[in-house]
Amino acid sequence: MSKNTIQDYWDKEALAGKKEEVRGKYLTDLFLKAIDLGLSHVANSSSKKLNLFKTDLWNEGVDFEKNILGHYTKHNLNLFGIDLYGEVTKSVKVTKVMRAQASILNIPFLDNSFDIVLDLSTIDHIPFEKTQNVISEYKRILKPDAVLVMAFDSWGLAWRFYFN
Repeated sequence: MSKNTIQDYWDKEALAGKKEEVRGKYLTDLFLKAIDLGLSHVANSSSKKLNLFKTDLWNEGVDFEKNILGHYTKHNLNLFGIDLYGEVTKSVKVTKVMRAQASILNIPFLDNSFDIVLDLSTIDHIPFEKTQNVISEYKRILKPDAVLVMAFDSWGLAWRFYFN
């Protein structure tokens, strides 16, 4: 499948506004608990805002049931996100998110930029042979003592990741 065909497919899916009603609340609650733990680890006593980065914006633009970043708009955080697909990036409904159309293989932010990085089932959409590149990008943009929150929906990826 060509890159344009894939882009067209996801743009079409984004415009259709589909959502996961069955797993939506359950996954949101699980994600939020993990994120809250990560935030408590990097929380500082200063008034300086923490930088939170999400690796895809599907939940904030299309599957608004989950809207992970929307839960954090009232926190002392700067919210950032990227998505590979233009329609997803354009349709983000959370106004406080600084966003860009980009790939997790080449994240357009400076080294040591983020206190917390959220990959909530994004890495499992990358071919396995490129996952190490993605992890390297995450390490690059994370500040020292920052937190990476990862969730993935592929046991095959977990097996390959830990046992290869």
